[in-house]
Amino acid sequence: MARRVIKATPTSEPGLEVGENAARLSGGRESFVYADSSGVYLVGNLSLLAEPQNIRIAGSYTFPTAYRAALPSTMVNPQPILESNSPVEGFGDLATEVARLLGELI
Repeated sequence: MARRVIKATPTSEPGLEVGENAARLSGGRESFVYADSSGVYLVGNLSLLAEPQNIRIAGSYTFPTAYRAALPSTMVNPQPILESNSPVEGFGDLATEVARLLGELI
C-alpha cells in the first residue's frame, strides 16, 4: 500500500497522510479529519463559522432562524428542529424569467 505523509518537520504532529483508500488531515493527536470509502469523520472540537440558516444538513435542511428557534415548542405550537430549505429555491422564478426573455427575443 503506497502512502504519502507531509509534515512541516518529521516530529511535528500536524500533517497530511494520503493512502490508496483513505486520507487523514491532522491538526494534532486529538483533532483530525479522516476520509475513506465509508465516509468522512471529524474528530475533536468543531467550530462552524456561519449563520445557523447557512448550515445545510443532508443538502435540503437548515436550522431555523434565531427568532423561530427562540419560540418554545409545544403540542399546540410545535416548532421543527430543522426546516426544509431546497437549494434550488427560486428556480421557478428563474425559469419564468428565462421564458419571458426568450419570448421577447423570438
